[in-house]
Amino acid sequence: MRILSAKALRNSEETAEGRFSWIIPGLGLFHFMWEIQKIVLVNWWGNQASPGSLSWLKVALNAQSVSMDGKKFSYCDDFLREVLKVKFLEALQRAVGKKLEDTTEPDLESLLTFVLKPQESRENQHLASLLQGVLIYAEVRELSELIESQPITNQKKNNESCARQSEGGTISSSSRS
Repeated sequence: MRILSAKALRNSEETAEGRFSWIIPGLGLFHFMWEIQKIVLVNWWGNQASPGSLSWLKVALNAQSVSMDGKKFSYCDDFLREVLKVKFLEALQRAVGKKLEDTTEPDLESLLTFVLKPQESRENQHLASLLQGVLIYAEVRELSELIESQPITNQKKNNESCARQSEGGTISSSSRS
């Protein structure tokens, strides 16, 4: 909303740059990531007395700054990364009965089947669904790191290109680099 307000205040400026035409409002990647983090925390928090729940893992991993509301992003991020490691190894053990170093490619396919197909036992259902949620979070987190590593000069060129397109202009071959 602040972006739209700033653009409205600058609407009378003569140039597209002065009107902030190059700014495209949208959900920020960090906030998107944070919302996914909160969804995972809320959906799999559970009871501290229930082994395998995130609240139980919080105690087991001594993650005192982690809470179900996800207010401390970086602590919750570290926590979910650890949960992914722990739960991945647990799922591998349940799916194929082997340790990570003893697995083969067919074992990893069995693990994938374990995570993606409905499970009979309640414990396995919980583990598979928790892994699905944390894997989604991990993928978005990895995507954000990839985007953040993009050089700023490329981001600026992309913004300039978007501004020209939003003004109805075309991009000539001489302006492409």
